[in-house]
Amino acid sequence: YKEKSQNFKILKKDLKDGINSYEEFLIYREDNQFKIFDRKCDHAGGKLISTNKGKIICPMHKWEFDPTTNLYSNNVEKNTINFIDGTDYLDFNIIEEELVLPNYISEKNLEISFLNHACLIFESKDFKFATDPWVLGSAFANGWWLKYESPDNSIEQLNSCDFIFISHSHPDHLHEESLSYIRKDMLFYTTDFETKSSEQHLRSLGFKNIELLKHDYGYTEKEKEFYISPLKSGDFRDDSGFILKYGSFSALINVDTNFINFFKLPNEVTFMASTFASGASGFPLCFDNIDLHEKNKILKLNRNSTKKINENLIKKVSPKYFMPYAGFFDEASERDIFIKENNQKNKIKDYEYLEDKYNLELLNVEKLQFYKFIGDKLTESKGGLLPENQSLNQTEKTELFKNTYNTIENEFIVDYFVSSNFKKDFNLLIDLTDDNFNSLEQIKINFYHDSKPKVTFVENNKISEFSNNFNTLHLKIRKDVFVYTLKNLMPWEDILIGFQVRINRSPNVYNTDFWFHFSNIYTKHNASRIANECNGCDLLKFSLVR
Repeated sequence: YKEKSQNFKILKKDLKDGINSYEEFLIYREDNQFKIFDRKCDHAGGKLISTNKGKIICPMHKWEFDPTTNLYSNNVEKNTINFIDGTDYLDFNIIEEELVLPNYISEKNLEISFLNHACLIFESKDFKFATDPWVLGSAFANGWWLKYESPDNSIEQLNSCDFIFISHSHPDHLHEESLSYIRKDMLFYTTDFETKSSEQHLRSLGFKNIELLKHDYGYTEKEKEFYISPLKSGDFRDDSGFILKYGSFSALINVDTNFINFFKLPNEVTFMASTFASGASGFPLCFDNIDLHEKNKILKLNRNSTKKINENLIKKVSPKYFMPYAGFFDEASERDIFIKENNQKNKIKDYEYLEDKYNLELLNVEKLQFYKFIGDKLTESKGGLLPENQSLNQTEKTELFKNTYNTIENEFIVDYFVSSNFKKDFNLLIDLTDDNFNSLEQIKINFYHDSKPKVTFVENNKISEFSNNFNTLHLKIRKDVFVYTLKNLMPWEDILIGFQVRINRSPNVYNTDFWFHFSNIYTKHNASRIANECNGCDLLKFSLVR
């Protein structure tokens, strides 16, 4: 990285008690104690603002920050800026870092092909690799379906690659059904997340040739002038993109990260690809404590925030070519008609304004899917209108799914939660429901920081409403999806992202610890390790052989 430092000296006498806002930083004063924070939101890189009610929020997604605790309302911590506490001044530096790429200058031929959703093929005389192949079937427990048909030769194309890069373990990026057609000796590159979530997921599918790329490391083949480096999402999630350099061509593949690499990026690239659509979340449509009018306001805010994230990235890296991708999914099952009708998404044409504003060319993969570069210049584009995906009867497949996962024993449920090793004072109330989220039966799970959880099954005629106890999460989950998730030790985030749940919560904040634990730690991808820790309970042995 190349560092750019800016020094500030702030007179103490000019600082009031409470929040003091400056262009690039905030200073919090309480008597003669001071804290300094930058104004970048740790979620998606938005700019924190101080409200007239004495709160600090990010207008992009309404994250709220408390400078007295250094925590956002969902318990994500924000780092302070070190300073010298002088007699009259606070003396500190704001440091910006720019990622410096190798100085390769050869004009090499490179072809980029779009297969579907987040799957791209990069091909040259020196290499061929793919990214995040989801090319058939559904994702997120049948909540997502591919909007367009994949090319007939997609599997053949993938199997002819030298390697496949997996950005993270969400099923629209690490898709089990698509990967079931990939040769078992395929080389996979994925980011070395602390939880090993992507690696363990790939190993659970029978792949062994896996290389972990460390964040903040660049990997290069100097003779071929090839360089790649993973860039982690700036927030708390296991998510990543990558930076690529091949001769004079350079690319930032943002995928769907937030605040990628804390915006420590090159100041110029040839090509940038990033998610564009928004709507790839259960929030706010799956939350019962928000009325439809407010949901539509939030959805509009989210769409605008996604556009703003991309525009901020474009400002930062000045791409010559921008490809919106990784947003081509459809809520096609009949039981998800409410989501389909209300989950409006950005379209590629919504980004056309960027062409004149930032002197770039927008690459529309719905019209053209093949792009040839010589060095940093696009020399050829071809393809055609993508065909709508009509090859699957999604509702019929959903019914088959329901018939497969219709029963689960109480003992299995108890074993599942007791074995989870989730150590927080936290109440979870689960309604198992029909397709329309009408309750069929109810389960209460009380988690504790110092003992095993307690699981209680509520009789049908005594189903209780949401309780306003501290730190309580109430989930209404379609029964087939609940059974599928437990029996296969699948990530719980799939339930939310796949729109298979309705939620109420107290307090009304994202339960980061719960979702992270049951999506990245307590999953079948880590089943071997967990089984050893809990002496190989029957639940985990069952999941390992599935």
